[in-house]
Amino acid sequence: MMVVGCIWYILAFFWLPPVSALFYWVPQRLGMVILRAEFVMSAILAAIGAIVWRRAVGKPRTRTYVLVVACAGIAVFGVFFLYDWIRL
Repeated sequence: MMVVGCIWYILAFFWLPPVSALFYWVPQRLGMVILRAEFVMSAILAAIGAIVWRRAVGKPRTRTYVLVVACAGIAVFGVFFLYDWIRL
């Protein structure tokens, strides 16, 4: 799951998003919403994969969950900021 989420995130980052490719027929504004959602979904999938992997290796601690959620949030925020979808 973690590998699939990371690959999905990289594909979406380079404007080759798999889900948006399936919905090429939708209007452009809705396509941008789908693209933004793909970044969030891929980061969540990679985070869940990291948690599942950590659980398989040993007993996860609270700091594992906090670290995974923080990394996923930073990745999504960075892409949104990079593409100027949010302004600070």
